[in-house]
Amino acid sequence: MASMTPGMMAAMPPDALANMGPEMMAALPPTALGGMDADMMAMMPPEMMANMTPEMMQSIPPEAM
Repeated sequence: MASMTPGMMAAMPPDALANMGPEMMAALPPTALGGMDADMMAMMPPEMMANMTPEMMQSIPPEAM
């Protein structure tokens, strides 16, 4: 996960996020989250959101929120 780019994130199907855990989220570089969309945000489990840092939140595009 540490080498993911925004393009890789954008290519991920939204339902793939439903199986991600907090450890996977912690390993994501904040810049990769720039490829997220609203469907991806809707599929994120709550425990995954708990591991997001302020830097990660700033990297998510406003339209995804």
